[in-house]
Amino acid sequence: MSTTRYRRQILIEQIGEEGQLELTNSKIAVVGAGGLGSPILYYLTAAGVGHIKIVDFDIFDISNLNRQILHNETRLGMSKAKSAFLTLSRLNSEIELDYYENKITIESAEEIFKDCDLIIDAVDNIETRLVLNQHSIKHGVPVLFGAVESFEGYLYMFNPNNKDLPCYECLFPNSSNCEKREIPIVGSTAGVIGTWQASEALKYLVGYNYENHFLKIDLLGNTIEKINFLRRNDCKACSERG
Repeated sequence: MSTTRYRRQILIEQIGEEGQLELTNSKIAVVGAGGLGSPILYYLTAAGVGHIKIVDFDIFDISNLNRQILHNETRLGMSKAKSAFLTLSRLNSEIELDYYENKITIESAEEIFKDCDLIIDAVDNIETRLVLNQHSIKHGVPVLFGAVESFEGYLYMFNPNNKDLPCYECLFPNSSNCEKREIPIVGSTAGVIGTWQASEALKYLVGYNYENHFLKIDLLGNTIEKINFLRRNDCKACSERG
């Protein structure tokens, strides 16, 4: 581990050399290398998270350029996972990067997320989120959720190891019935929320003990709302956690 490279964050009381070592020894997966995934992946790579798995089966196209800043015009038609890997490999050669062009299924999740300390949800489809939720509950791996629309963003750490906290389906029990649609988005909104997710991930990985709230961020009105949710006893996904 290069202490010189990470000196500015090692100076932070809540990180220090011990916390930096925790980052070096961490293995995470970022699912989605688009609008949210771009800043998440960039900042966690820069911070020295030791092993990052980039997961995205989608192909980069020109309509992504207003927000997906890991990519550029020369990579149109390339998989987002590979494009992200190429960018990040040039940013930090000291960490291990893997990329997966797979669609996330119950079966593929077992291999891709094996031994991960944290999964970061940076996707825009319900089907994948439901798979992440099932994997999280089964294996006790936290999922850091983020979502954006227009000027609004949402964040939450779904941690199945805290029996009082909800899972994804506790909060969104009918999400599988939602119709797929094109989501309006300002690029800077994805940048703010993705960067916020990166900060939450860093705090979790260094063992910083903080209060976990569902956050609703309105960048049009410049407001932040903290919401507390409890687990639903009748949740189909997690009611058997005990």
